[in-house]
Amino acid sequence: ASPVALKASQKIRLDLTEKEELSHDSYRLRFALPTPAHRLGLPVGKHVLVYGRDVDDKLVARAYTPISADNVEGYVDFVVKAYRPALPHFPKGGALSQYLCDRVAVGEAVQFRGPLGHVEYLGRGAWTVGPTKFEGVAKVGMVSGGTGVTPHLQILINALADPDDATHFSLIHANKTVEDILCRKELDALAAAHPDRFHLWYTVDAKPESGEWPYSVGFVTEAMMRAHLPAASPTTLVASCGPPAMITRACTPNLNKLGHAADHQIYF
Repeated sequence: ASPVALKASQKIRLDLTEKEELSHDSYRLRFALPTPAHRLGLPVGKHVLVYGRDVDDKLVARAYTPISADNVEGYVDFVVKAYRPALPHFPKGGALSQYLCDRVAVGEAVQFRGPLGHVEYLGRGAWTVGPTKFEGVAKVGMVSGGTGVTPHLQILINALADPDDATHFSLIHANKTVEDILCRKELDALAAAHPDRFHLWYTVDAKPESGEWPYSVGFVTEAMMRAHLPAASPTTLVASCGPPAMITRACTPNLNKLGHAADHQIYF
């Protein structure tokens, strides 16, 4: 078995080896694992804490989920959106995202710690959510906003790669604009490769000025969830990850209205 890079109770240092600009404010960051034979050692559904320094040089840590599968050896990939300063509500911007995207150079080391998190996808319809174990989950709905898509993508990459996993997944992915859609290339590829197992739907705040847009415009609504997520049932889970306002105003109230039991709603 491949050696594992993560050590539960202590930080590890990994060198940034590649930085690919995906859009004006999002990047794919590749970090080298200790040897080409190492894998990260992150169970599906879990995340890592990433450490850095904010604009005032204070130590900060944030949770991130890689987009590379855990059986990948030698490196780990993250997609990070740089939340740059926006007045008046966000004058300094994202503390860690700007550090990773704008201030860490290729060749420099970043500190990580994990695995962390209360959710684990064990595969083939089996999940643990805190102390609760679910088995025989047939359908999983997913709602994400912006960078909140990464925990879902991690699960999708691993589950859809297993031909013996019969779980059906549906994802509503919300973003500000079409250009802002994080991980669209990866999601579109998964939807094209697994049309019988993965239903993908987008919504954006602003309709594109030119070209066709076959998806939704506006916030995630009850009607959108009814159309694009599985119906509530004992064998259905719905996982959400996004900005707090999206969770409290769109996800929880609408999932409740649609009859999804509180213990069948997962929040990353």
